Amino acid sequence: MLPAGIGAVTAAAKGGDLAEWFGPLYSRQWRPVAAARLAASTLGAFAVVLLATSISGAWADPLRAPCRWADVARGHQAPDYEAPPNDHLATAITIPAVPWTYLGNTTGATSEPQERSSACRAGAGLGVWFRYDAPRTHALVISTSGSDFDTVLSVWMGDRHPLREIACDDDVGPADVSSRLQVGVREKTSVYLKVESAGEAGNLVLTVTPALLPEPPANDDLAQAWPIARLPFAQTVDSSAATEESYEAEAPCATATGAGIWYRYDAATDQALRFDTGGSGFDTVLSIWTGEHHPLRHLACNDDVDRHSGDTSSAIQWHARRGDRYWLRLGASRGRAGVANLAVAEIAPGPPGDDLRVALAIHQFPAQFEVDTTWASTEPGEEPSPCDSNVGHSVWWAIEPPASTRLRIERGSSEYPTVASLWRGDAYPLQHLACAPAPAVGAEALPFEVDLIAGECYRLKVEGIGDYSGWLVLRLEITAALVFLPLVGSSPVPAGP
Repeated sequence: MLPAGIGAVTAAAKGGDLAEWFGPLYSRQWRPVAAARLAASTLGAFAVVLLATSISGAWADPLRAPCRWADVARGHQAPDYEAPPNDHLATAITIPAVPWTYLGNTTGATSEPQERSSACRAGAGLGVWFRYDAPRTHALVISTSGSDFDTVLSVWMGDRHPLREIACDDDVGPADVSSRLQVGVREKTSVYLKVESAGEAGNLVLTVTPALLPEPPANDDLAQAWPIARLPFAQTVDSSAATEESYEAEAPCATATGAGIWYRYDAATDQALRFDTGGSGFDTVLSIWTGEHHPLRHLACNDDVDRHSGDTSSAIQWHARRGDRYWLRLGASRGRAGVANLAVAEIAPGPPGDDLRVALAIHQFPAQFEVDTTWASTEPGEEPSPCDSNVGHSVWWAIEPPASTRLRIERGSSEYPTVASLWRGDAYPLQHLACAPAPAVGAEALPFEVDLIAGECYRLKVEGIGDYSGWLVLRLEITAALVFLPLVGSSPVPAGP
């Protein structure tokens, strides 16, 4: 009996397509057979079978396989395995046309500097690359069904690392560890497909087929952004066929946010606005941008209104400035779009301290504040806390200490989870100094302490996670006076209380 795979190899040799079979599937695991490639071109299929059998010398038992093949089947990498030919972005295998199928192996894959793992599986294994140059605007279905390992599939745009991820998938279902994606691609643009292992490497089957989807929505491009002419505004759009433009920037509050549609708002006056995707049929990511063309400059974003309860809609409360133009992008988390709802309405003015220029001044300690942040908004130039970018409803305090002190900040009595951050400066852009993240679900926010230097200008910001708001309780007190020793050529250094 012939060993597994020889029948396919024999058929390939008869058809004159031996390199296609040996190259992607067997060249790294079945080293003895690699020597048969040259013979195949002249001796034909019979010579290939004889030579492969004589070199391997282990075919008496049809259940046995060469040592290297057995190692790969168990997920162990032999020390001298070569990296796959499409291990690097520069050597990505080009998909000539669809439908298309690839058979290969990811054993020996490495990573490149600045290469990112997929957002669908943190810490996923090393992967291989494919490139598709779209001849027209259409949709693709990409699948790893038939692979013998747990795959993570992702789609990227860009021409060098770090690329921008627009869609990803880990497991099709609880009992199916293959991956499947449906993405829209734009005419004359290129996308990269990456397949990683969520564990051990193995034999890969990748299929790419055209999909039947409706035409891309009318506001698929920035240039065709839908104008928000009057308030209140509401629109429902099927964004499942939305595509990505080249050089679209990535919002910091989420990754893999493909299938985005665009809106434009020209502010006729200073006003507070609320943008909301409630009722959408998928996990939305909402972001606000400024500029004239891609890449735009990011202003604000929100992924999930309430990540703990499972509300995956998005909302941003924004302080618009008269005469400014804003671009609103409604994207899909992991590129899985569908029917999108957008509502825009003017809201009541924010509470005291809503903007940096009207920050609440703290003149003496201890101090306690209770603020209703329901209508608090984000303003142009405001940066999110490095502790968590999925935040909103921010309120500001101004602190200019007459003496160097250690300040204790407590917010644990607030009725919603908050993030606190300390900044230096009195106008944007500020310099971030420290931050305290939101507590775990059901836990109380712990107090944190910061050292303040006399005469410096500090700004304290407290904001809610996601779209959380309500009564914010903030207490500040001095826990120690500090003495700073000046050092030649450097900033003051605290000597201790």
